[in-house]
Amino acid sequence: MTLYVCMELFNNMSLNIRHTITGGIPEFDNLENLVDVLTNIIYICSVEHSATNFPQYDQYAFPPNFAATLHGHPSDVVIGLNASMPNGKEFFSAISVMKILTLVLTNSLGNYKCIYLKSMDMDGRIFVKSFQQNLEDIRKDIYERNADIIKRNNKNQVQEYTYEWLLPDRVLNSISI
Repeated sequence: MTLYVCMELFNNMSLNIRHTITGGIPEFDNLENLVDVLTNIIYICSVEHSATNFPQYDQYAFPPNFAATLHGHPSDVVIGLNASMPNGKEFFSAISVMKILTLVLTNSLGNYKCIYLKSMDMDGRIFVKSFQQNLEDIRKDIYERNADIIKRNNKNQVQEYTYEWLLPDRVLNSISI
């Protein structure tokens, strides 16, 4: 797809939403504008989605932390916590939903299916190899830092947590739900 075709496509898509509160999609009158918007789209569909989606199971798998169901009504007389909590079936249902929502169903960032790589020209393949190497360098740096953190931590009391959620191999290429 040429730059002109991309800019025309996005400009046509944005015609109906230009008068929204936030101003809609900007005009694409140069390559820099197009790159900015595409970068944001890629970021939202990969990094941001991974950062918000995958911690859900750890955060919500213990339903009292964030119960999907509570019994009673806020305007009622205060009832005991146990009476408000979901029953066993509701607990397990919430846990199952969180587990399903956090399944990894696509490749990690930079790991593309062979069919996509074969359809790229040589410049595209060189870019992907460079991108993959940059991601690998970042991954190694994070693993080294995490190993240092583990060494420094007292076994009986964690003082610093390792960085895990946005390791390059935990960020997906796209949203998959």
